[in-house]
Amino acid sequence: MLFEYILLFLCPQKYLLCHPRHLSSVVDEHHFINETFSQMRTLRKLRSLPSNISISVLSGNYYDEQMPSDLNKAWAIGEQRLLSRLPESVQHFVVNGADRHMMYRAPGPIVDAVMRVVRGWRRGSGGGVKQ
Repeated sequence: MLFEYILLFLCPQKYLLCHPRHLSSVVDEHHFINETFSQMRTLRKLRSLPSNISISVLSGNYYDEQMPSDLNKAWAIGEQRLLSRLPESVQHFVVNGADRHMMYRAPGPIVDAVMRVVRGWRRGSGGGVKQ
């Protein structure tokens, strides 16, 4: 009970976005995130990514006004590091004017980018309905 109150004060935005019964998922996420990263590192060392799996990264080019500038800068640096470490075959789509709220406010550009990937896959693999 005390832990839930601590979460309410430390994570008020998360509390407002989800049902109070789901706050335990925050605890689980934080608890298991290091285990997930460890498994990803191990898997990456053991085998390379198959060439038939397409990877696309969607990102926005707009700093989030609700986050401190230092956090925005750290996010941008982390994003660049991620992109530099991914294989050359990874497609990177930049959604103009998008921040972390874009998918809720105006999802159109994100849907367009995803549809481009799906159409490209359908053309390349011969599967699905051609558009």
